[in-house]
Amino acid sequence: MNGIRHRVSLAAASLTIASLTACASQPTALPVPLVRTALAPAATSTPVVITPTASPSPTALPTLPLVPTLTLVPSATPIPSVFLVAGGDVMLARQIGDRLAAGEVDYPFALVAETLRSADIAAVNLECAISDRGESLPKKAYRFRAPPSAAASLALAGIDVVTLANNHAMDYGPEGLAGASRMSARARMLPRRTLPPFSNATA
Repeated sequence: MNGIRHRVSLAAASLTIASLTACASQPTALPVPLVRTALAPAATSTPVVITPTASPSPTALPTLPLVPTLTLVPSATPIPSVFLVAGGDVMLARQIGDRLAAGEVDYPFALVAETLRSADIAAVNLECAISDRGESLPKKAYRFRAPPSAAASLALAGIDVVTLANNHAMDYGPEGLAGASRMSARARMLPRRTLPPFSNATA
C-alpha cells in the first residue's frame, strides 16, 4: 500500500514538473502598451481677405455759363398803369330807392365814393332795374326796381361801368331793362351787353 502511494506521488510530481517545463518553454506575452495617437489638427481654412475696390469717381457736371446780371435802368418815360375797382352786387331799390326818390343821390355810396372816383375804371353789377315803367314778373319772390335817380347816384359815385347780366335785370320786364340801359347812358356810364335772361330766373 505504501508502495502504491509512493508511485502515485512520483507520478504527480512528474506531471507538475512537466507542466512547469512546458510553461517555461513558451514565451510570455508582454502587455501591449496603450499608444495615444495624436489627432491631426483639422485643416484650417485660409481667411479670405476682401480688398475694397476703389469706387468710381463721380462724373463732374458740366459747368453752366453764368446768367448775366440784369441791371434795371429806370426809364425816363414813366410806365403807364391802370387802377381798376370792381364791385359786387349793387341793389338800389326798396329803402335805398325811397331815399334816392327823396333826392339823396349821394347816400348809397357815401362811404366808398372817394375810392371809386380815384379808380381809372370802376365797375359794379347792378342787381335791379332802373325805371318807373314796366310790370313785375309774376311768381317771383324778390323783384327790385330803383327810381331813375339811381343812375345819377351811380355816376356821382364815380362808377363807369354797370353789368346787367343777372337774375334781377328783368324783374320788371323788357321795359325795366331798357330803362336801366337808357338811364345809365344818360348818366354817361357804359352799360355792358346783357345776356338773354332765363325764363325761370328767381332771386
